[in-house]
Amino acid sequence: MAIDKNTESSATRQIDAPAAAIFDILSNPQRHAETDDSGMVVSADQGERLEKVTLVHDGALLSEGRFPADLAQRYTRMFTDHGVTVLPHHRGERVEADGDDLAVVLDDGTRLDATLVVVALGSELNTGIAREAGLEVDEDGAVVVDEYLRTSNEHVWAAGDIISYPDALLGRRRIEHIDHARKSGDAAGASMTGEDVAYEHTPYFYSQVFGNRWEAVGETSTQHETLEVPLDDGRLVVYYLDDAGKPVGVLAWKVEDAMDAARQVIADGVTDPDELRARIR
Repeated sequence: MAIDKNTESSATRQIDAPAAAIFDILSNPQRHAETDDSGMVVSADQGERLEKVTLVHDGALLSEGRFPADLAQRYTRMFTDHGVTVLPHHRGERVEADGDDLAVVLDDGTRLDATLVVVALGSELNTGIAREAGLEVDEDGAVVVDEYLRTSNEHVWAAGDIISYPDALLGRRRIEHIDHARKSGDAAGASMTGEDVAYEHTPYFYSQVFGNRWEAVGETSTQHETLEVPLDDGRLVVYYLDDAGKPVGVLAWKVEDAMDAARQVIADGVTDPDELRARIR
């Protein structure tokens, strides 16, 4: 959600829009800010450009739930090196508007004046129509499908963010990202036409901040044990290991075209650390 000061009418407007639309607002030549998916960005402008950016989040480091500590520190430092003020261990309680002026009130009462506020709220499944239609949904509200993306009703298929599906490498799971949306949509469409094409793709996801791109596949939570493999030129591979030492997720930081190799590592169940260090370079 973005809350913006409308310079034409001097009124405050709330924009409920997908992330892409919000980033389009932020990338307007007369308004620019970098943002992250892990917290709240509060921007106060000087002149016509948004020159001061404050990012408020409730953790110690940005993306610390996904990145190992060293990488999370590097990631956070990228923001501060680009002039972003990062305020950890805080949450935004509310946004107040007084005419043209916006302010974010934090959980400790601190007020941050702003011109543009972007709030990362996450998402919730909206699968009530599936439940009302009698389709099986799990306890989290995801529509349960088989390997052909067929629901509990043999005449209904589902794809994308809303489904719980049997991943060929990782077992039953739900994932939100564009690669999954595209590939599962293709598979569901083919299955609906009678091809019965099993969905065997393990999706990857990615992000890019300040010119640094990373990609990942599988379960990438720091609740898992991690094995970090530093490469040259600041590149890094992170393996996320289950209790048996098998990789269940791989993150490639600035390593190009690594996702097929990452999937193969997961499929092979490699447990030897030395072999893991040599698999993706």
